Amino acid sequence: MLNNCCTFKLNLLNDMIIRIVPFLILVSQFVFSQEYSETQFKKISLDIVKESNFCVFITLDSLGNPQARLMDPYIPNDDFVVYLVTNPLSRKVKQLENDSRVVLNFQSIDGNSYVTISGTSSLLNNPEHKKKYWKESWTPHYKNINKSSLLIKVVPKSLEMISIPNNVLGDSITWKPNKIDFN
Repeated sequence: MLNNCCTFKLNLLNDMIIRIVPFLILVSQFVFSQEYSETQFKKISLDIVKESNFCVFITLDSLGNPQARLMDPYIPNDDFVVYLVTNPLSRKVKQLENDSRVVLNFQSIDGNSYVTISGTSSLLNNPEHKKKYWKESWTPHYKNINKSSLLIKVVPKSLEMISIPNNVLGDSITWKPNKIDFN
């Protein structure tokens, strides 16, 4: 009888350990988020941005309401300046002419990381800019690149990032993501 009781308690203890340890590991990740230098933070962010095939591009309409759409970005270098292309007659052109503030959101393919860039936009219609910053995948959608397209250049003001695989997590209480500001 005593032997059965001890076996039951050991099995119960073992079952509790099996259930609690994964929970403690998960909690410790949120409590002990790794600190990265700004250079490392930017590298992880850039990897997420470049892995993303698309981004959500958010503008403000004339009433100040956010308008979001999925777009195909071009990121030519490591400074987080992003280029997009649009039809000159699209709603977003008028929105950008009224308010140049924009937000871009990039998500990793596995959904465990994201980068949000807040910045200002400018519309570029110069053929030299189009030639320099044109992405070949855009070509089928524009019959005459010089007449039927505008480039949108987004210069970052700030960047926020969460990356669970890299243990870059938000504040454990407020969930506020890690952020860097650009000069």
